[in-house]
Amino acid sequence: APSTGAAGPAHAPKSKKARRRERAKEAEANLDRPAKRQNLGGAFDISQAALPKEVSADATPLPKQRPLETVAEYSRRLQQAVKSKLQVVQKKANTDHQKERQKERARALKDKRRAKASKVSTPAAPSTAPKF
Repeated sequence: APSTGAAGPAHAPKSKKARRRERAKEAEANLDRPAKRQNLGGAFDISQAALPKEVSADATPLPKQRPLETVAEYSRRLQQAVKSKLQVVQKKANTDHQKERQKERARALKDKRRAKASKVSTPAAPSTAPKF
């Protein structure tokens, strides 16, 4: 007869809750820091966030916590600084090919305007055909 423990038969699949508990224990055992994070008043904790190379290579470092500044205030300031840095990185950057195409379009438009201007500047001979 199969042995049954507190969680049921040994061969029975584990519940979702039990699997989640096991993963949490494994993760906690593998980490150097505690699994539970400090509550920052609903603000996102970006201290562990990995920034793109373009941002991390930037000369301006992230702000440091000021004396007597609460964790929530510091988190807000830090979040704002990271957001402004990431906005610069996430902007659409034109490639060389796109720049070339843009220049070609500008040249074509300029030529079209010149042709139109030269057409307008030379008055056409008055037509003798009757108008209806």
